Amino acid sequence: MPGYVPGEQPRGEVLKLNTNENPYPPSPRVIEAIHAMMGSSGECARRYPDPLATSLREALAAFDGVAPEEVVAGNGSDEILRLLMTVALESGAPVATLWPTYSYYDFLAAQCDAVIVRHELDDAWQWPESLDRGSEPMVFITNPNPPVGTLYPLGTIAGLCRARSDAIVVCDEAYIAFAPEGSTAIPLLRNHANLVVTRTFSKSHQLAGLRVGYAVGTGEVIESLRKVKDSYNVNALSQAAAAAAIQDTAHFAETRAKIVGERERLGRELRSRGFTVPESQANFVFAQHFDAPAIFRALVERRVFVRWFDSPRTRLGLRITVGRPDQTDALLEALDASMKRA
Repeated sequence: MPGYVPGEQPRGEVLKLNTNENPYPPSPRVIEAIHAMMGSSGECARRYPDPLATSLREALAAFDGVAPEEVVAGNGSDEILRLLMTVALESGAPVATLWPTYSYYDFLAAQCDAVIVRHELDDAWQWPESLDRGSEPMVFITNPNPPVGTLYPLGTIAGLCRARSDAIVVCDEAYIAFAPEGSTAIPLLRNHANLVVTRTFSKSHQLAGLRVGYAVGTGEVIESLRKVKDSYNVNALSQAAAAAAIQDTAHFAETRAKIVGERERLGRELRSRGFTVPESQANFVFAQHFDAPAIFRALVERRVFVRWFDSPRTRLGLRITVGRPDQTDALLEALDASMKRA
């Protein structure tokens, strides 16, 4: 099988807007928690971490309004997604996804000897009715959905859970922090036992380097995730850092507001330069232009990295992470020069 190709991690002095990292430092409480865990003796490095991430799960449960036993922590949400396929799919089973969407699902399916069934979004990136009528035993929905950042209403997610009551519906909320308040599908868990919601700390809480994610759900699926996860899948420092991050709601709200505001500014500036930019509710935008491949190459020459996906539905678009205002300024300057050249 082909390996997954993540966003490029360039070295040296570059403008890196290709992997949807949060441009702001994590909460000061995170740094304090890491220092406290290490202490003067480094004891936490010698001992195994809590295998169930108890303190972290309690903090997450309080944040999301669920019970701790309804939460499973993982080494990034990618581990959680892989575990879900592991516990739910037989060899050769079909898995439904939107298309285009997070390309990592294809790689996970190949690992599990499953088959991806793509349900194509229309030209306005709207929900395909075929998804509700399908028969696949597992459905993966990213909401907001990359590479565009389209947010699908809770009623649509609930309707899918009802229509596909025999399937496990996974709502991957990697970018939900940047959507309007009340967009999460977690409240739907009470009425839809076949729903699982996954989250990551990489984008929302500036912890991409520490690899923390989690799943929220009820019943047999969550219990099965605990059975198959690695014994000590989230290290001690990551557990402490994530618990501190989720509890600092003020820092989260401040950085979120900055990104949402800059997302709107970036969209306006790109549109004024001839790009088509669909509305995004994530921490990135999808800037479409007839000369996108050439612009992408010209940006790389200037050490400016955005994401370009060479597939029929996406090759005329650039997925650009929302950065700080100064990073937006530098991007726009490089774009102006690159577009003249392209």
